[in-house]
Amino acid sequence: MYTSRAPIDRAFDPGAVPPDMEPLRTDAAPVTRIAGPQDVMIRVVQLHAPSGDYRVELGAALASSEAVLGRLGILLFVLLPVLSVCAATGGYLLVAWALRPVDRLSQTAEQLSLQDLAVRLPALRSGDALERLSIALNNMLERLRHSVDASRRFLADASHELRTPLTIIKGSCRNCRAARRK
Repeated sequence: MYTSRAPIDRAFDPGAVPPDMEPLRTDAAPVTRIAGPQDVMIRVVQLHAPSGDYRVELGAALASSEAVLGRLGILLFVLLPVLSVCAATGGYLLVAWALRPVDRLSQTAEQLSLQDLAVRLPALRSGDALERLSIALNNMLERLRHSVDASRRFLADASHELRTPLTIIKGSCRNCRAARRK
């Protein structure tokens, strides 16, 4: 059995690693285990050679890996809340920016009234459904303006046409009252 000397960084002592007590099997698959108080990861591999069957155990200290994982854990613990706040703020700003045209449409729609039908919604040049909606609403407002104008003209014409007969009826009623009094 051959044991290598200690690693250059003195991470562990190969002589202090407990030997694997399992019997050597020819059909064994590679096995990885963590050995002893030194936290050494050992990979056991079966080799078949013309001179015989061998078991090779390769080891590496886990201290440096655990130190890196510890630092990574601390970094995640510190940065996760910061990243969450950044993501929430970025999401809020992105949604606010995306909904700004909708806000402008709703503010303009609030200003519409039957007295001022010349107000139009801003035509957004975005090439999406919001642009099509603003164009459709502006077309609807134009049709509504024409309809209200036609109704106003009809009412003005009807009231003008009814004034003459009403004046005649009023005059007749006055004449009738005057004749009755006599």
